[in-house]
Amino acid sequence: MNSLKKEELDVTAKRHGEEFNSKYKNYGYPSLEVQNQLAGRYTFEGELIGHGQFSRLYAMSHVHREGEYALKIMDFEFTLQHIKKNNREHKDIKKEFEKRSKRFIEKANFFYALQHHPNIVDIDNAGFVPIEHEDVEYKIPYVVLKRIRGVTLEELIEKDSPLALERIFNIAIGIVSALQAIHKKDYTYWEVIPRKIFIEEKTGDAILLSAGLPSDKDIVLEWVSITKVSDTRLVYVRDNVPQDSNRKKRGIASDMSLFGILLYQIIMGEVYDKEDDINLFEILNKETDEKILSQMKDKSGIPGNVLKDLLKITRKTMAKGRRKRYRSMENIIKDLEKARKIFFAGKALEWKHEG
Repeated sequence: MNSLKKEELDVTAKRHGEEFNSKYKNYGYPSLEVQNQLAGRYTFEGELIGHGQFSRLYAMSHVHREGEYALKIMDFEFTLQHIKKNNREHKDIKKEFEKRSKRFIEKANFFYALQHHPNIVDIDNAGFVPIEHEDVEYKIPYVVLKRIRGVTLEELIEKDSPLALERIFNIAIGIVSALQAIHKKDYTYWEVIPRKIFIEEKTGDAILLSAGLPSDKDIVLEWVSITKVSDTRLVYVRDNVPQDSNRKKRGIASDMSLFGILLYQIIMGEVYDKEDDINLFEILNKETDEKILSQMKDKSGIPGNVLKDLLKITRKTMAKGRRKRYRSMENIIKDLEKARKIFFAGKALEWKHEG
C-alpha cells in the first residue's frame, strides 16, 4: 500500500503552509496515546493514507474481524494552531477546541445511526483520546470507519463517460436512497456534488462521504457537511434553491435541486463548477424539452423514451413551484425505478426480435 505522494503533500503545503507539509512527511503512526487507546481492538498498519485540513487518516486492521479499516483523528497540533491564529475574538482556546471536538463526534454519531446503509460509509467506533498539553487537558476526537477503495464520482464521470445507462440508474438510485435515509433522521446533506460522492471499486455502489486528496485509489475521508435541519444556523449551498416556509422542507429541496444537477452531469458526462450550477438551474427551468433532449442525446446516446423520463425527473427535482417539485426522495426513487423498467422492457423486446 502506498502513502501519500510527495506531490500531493506539496499541494497541501501550498494550501496550509510549509510547516503543515513537513509534519506529514514522517507520519506513519499516530501518537502513542492514540495507539494505547485502541490497542487490543485494532492494529495500525504504519501508513498515513491521507489527511484533511484538520484531520489525519491512518490504515488499520481489526484484531477480530476481516476487512480494511481507517482511523480518522483530529490533528490536535494543527487544529490548536488554527484556533490560536484565528482567535480574534479572544475566545477561550480550550472551549473552542471542545466545540470542534463535539461537532466531530456528533457527525460520527450521525453516521453510526445510519449503520449498514449500502450507500453511506460505515462507522465502527468513535471516541476521545485524552492528552495533556501545556498543563491543560484536551480530548482529541477520533472515529474508526470501514476503508473504501475506488474513485470519486467526479473521476468516474471524467474518465469513463458516457456511462452505461444501467450504471447511471444504480448510482442515481443509490444516492437518492442515502439522502432519503438522511432526511428521515431530520438532517440535510447539501453537498450532493460529484467530488464528494465515492464509487466503491468492487460493487460500483455510490457511497456518500466527503473527499479530500486521492492517494493510489484511496480517498481521504472528510465528513460530509451535514446540518441538523432544526438548527437555526442551517445554511444552503445555492441562493436559487426553492424557498419554503418550513426549514426542513428547504433542506430537502436543497438536496433535491443538487441531485438534479448531479444527475444531469452524470448523463452529459461533464463535471461543472459551482458557477455553472446556477446557469444550469436556470436552463433546466426555462429551455424547451426538445432543445435539452437534443443536447442530452448527442452526449449520452441514451434512448429517447428513457431520456425523456430522466429529463422529467431532473426538471422536477429543481422546479421552483412547490406543487411542481418532488415531495420526497421516495418519489424520486419510484420514478427512477419506473424509467429503468421501461429501459429494460425495451431491451427485452430488442433481444426477442434478435432471437
